[in-house]
Amino acid sequence: NLMPKQRVIEENFFFNKDLINKIKKKIPEIDSKETIAVHFRGKDFSNHLRKYFRKGIKLNKKYYYDALNSLFDKYGKNFKFILFSDEMDTLLEYLKDFKIDTRIINNQSPIEDWLSLMLSKNIIQSNSSFCWTASLFNKNISFQPRHGYGYNDNFGPIPYGFYMNNSIIV
Repeated sequence: NLMPKQRVIEENFFFNKDLINKIKKKIPEIDSKETIAVHFRGKDFSNHLRKYFRKGIKLNKKYYYDALNSLFDKYGKNFKFILFSDEMDTLLEYLKDFKIDTRIINNQSPIEDWLSLMLSKNIIQSNSSFCWTASLFNKNISFQPRHGYGYNDNFGPIPYGFYMNNSIIV
């Protein structure tokens, strides 16, 4: 796999405790077992890598619909959803058919978003490496799109090693 083991990360990377405390103060429920972070990458994924992926790599509504239904079937519906996206209107449109308790997080720096995703215990991941790396460790519940970048074209997983052992692949 492309990513190092958790031990390597823990021994070589140190996260700014003040920044983590700032996030926990702003989003106190971020690391709760009753909270699900949801990440959607839209803007640059609309046309990114079109030379290789005919249908593009931007995830569609079906992925989030299937992930939520799988979550509800397996774990119930008593979750609060924290939404992270560079294209929030699209994500909200994808989720509009569900009656879920959501909190929108915007106006954070990229590192604050990454740390928020890392701190979350549960996540519905996008297929971006930004979300993927933030989700590598400490997740109780994790959903990933089948085929990664190749989700829409039905081939993959791309990048190599995309699937995590504890993830539910949708």
